Amino acid sequence: APPAATQPAPVPARAPSPAPAPATVVTPKAPAEPVMNEPESPVHPFAKVRDVTYAPPTAQNFSALPTKYKSRDRTYTNLAPIVQQQIAETIYKWSMAQPVVPLTIEEILSILPDVRNKFREAVTPRRVVHDAGRTVPATEGATTATIEEVDEEQSAVFELDCHGDVLDDGATVIPDVYETYLRVSKSPEPNKLLVASESHALRTIEVNIDRRETIDCILDPGSQVICMSAALCHHLGLMYDPTITLSMQSANRGVDRSLGLVKNVPCQIGPITLYLQIHVIQRASYDVLLGRPFDVITESVVRNYADETQTITLICPNTESKLTVPT
Repeated sequence: APPAATQPAPVPARAPSPAPAPATVVTPKAPAEPVMNEPESPVHPFAKVRDVTYAPPTAQNFSALPTKYKSRDRTYTNLAPIVQQQIAETIYKWSMAQPVVPLTIEEILSILPDVRNKFREAVTPRRVVHDAGRTVPATEGATTATIEEVDEEQSAVFELDCHGDVLDDGATVIPDVYETYLRVSKSPEPNKLLVASESHALRTIEVNIDRRETIDCILDPGSQVICMSAALCHHLGLMYDPTITLSMQSANRGVDRSLGLVKNVPCQIGPITLYLQIHVIQRASYDVLLGRPFDVITESVVRNYADETQTITLICPNTESKLTVPT
């Protein structure tokens, strides 16, 4: 049989194409203006500090009542011995019963404080300024003296008392120097009077300590010990005994405790070698202070001169040799 005719395959229906989107119109925009941030002002360094004029309730109790004032116990009163309460009562009774009431001084002073004040002012002694022409009576306890004027041209006559005893033959009478100076006649060019200076510098001598270093040591005969500052002791490397200490008292009564004692320190002054015991002081304003032990062991003799120079003569305690050192 002839082949059956084939029918064409059905074509699927095509979906309708979407409508084209409407064209979008782009409008150009103006460029945005830049935002200018204002600069921040600097912060004060004490802005976060707590206010000192205000205390919060945690630190201050606002509800507490003020403390009541306690008056002092009046255990005594000031009262004149003449004031008596019974006198006032007696005068009151008399005045009620009699037209005239005679009062004694005691009764008047007891009841009238103003009268008591008048009496006190009248009997209290006070300073009285004397007039130039007023003569002070002898009852006031003033001492009188007679002053005789001496002619300036009159020659000076010295009258010396000798307690009534007769002077021996050849005795020497020494008049008062100040009185003699006042009675000397004034000359056109009076002699110059030398006086002492207000102050002079301290004197020092060079001492070689422990054969290590030469130090300028202050001469101080008013000190009872020989002292060295702790700074110099540590610099020289001297060893000291800390168990031997003493309290050093200065002229202004300040007290410093010493650190210890350096024993038998060889100190050389020229050819003389001395072995000294030196106390170590913590806060000293000097390096070495030569006190009385130095003067005793050397039998020192100090000589001062008017030009402020000074020499000291020393004797070696071991060799008996003498040495004069300028300070």
